[in-house]
Amino acid sequence: MGATTENPSLLVFGAGAIGATVGGWLAVRHAQVHFFARPETARLLREEGLTLYSDNDDAALQTVSVNVVDRLDDLPCPGVIVLAVKNYSLDAAAKALRDAYGDAPIIVALQNGVDNQRILPAYFSKVIYGVVAYNAWKDSPTVVGYQKRGPLILGTPDNSLQAEQQTVAEFLNRGVKTVLTPRFQDAAHCKLVLNLTNSLTTLVDHNSMPAAALPLLQEVLGRLLH
Repeated sequence: MGATTENPSLLVFGAGAIGATVGGWLAVRHAQVHFFARPETARLLREEGLTLYSDNDDAALQTVSVNVVDRLDDLPCPGVIVLAVKNYSLDAAAKALRDAYGDAPIIVALQNGVDNQRILPAYFSKVIYGVVAYNAWKDSPTVVGYQKRGPLILGTPDNSLQAEQQTVAEFLNRGVKTVLTPRFQDAAHCKLVLNLTNSLTTLVDHNSMPAAALPLLQEVLGRLLH
């Protein structure tokens, strides 16, 4: 593993809202954090740094200098890779990482749903899966907002990789609240169901609904979740 077991080197593959927050929070406390991003995004991050802000706490705004690469050949094999791309990009990302680093790193997969459990084992033997239990959004390639600082819920479908889970959770907790669960599949499927509410609330524009319509929205949401 890159660096030491207690202080592994970390590669965040994908600089979207989730990858940026997890990597940015950790970069403040650990020098061996690198981002992989597309060339233009990488250039902006090098020039401007990464600005993170909370919409609930003005004092939480911070701009972080981050290490960024746009070629995997430019970075030695990391100990841990946080894989923060969407499911539709996952197979290609996994292949690129496997070609670059083999099966050495621990993979932390932060995708919604369970499709990643089908894709990633074809490339890696040490995969820890995560549920992201906070909201974050990108205002620009270098500015990311969030509602709260975590948590990440980590586990494996069969409760394997206990030592690796503990190492990764202790490390990630330096920057973002991270918890382990022995019932990861329950957490993953609950997140899938909860994500259904995003579609409905967006369709009905719930922020502009009159108060009289809220009981109806509550009833529809209840039926949808059930």
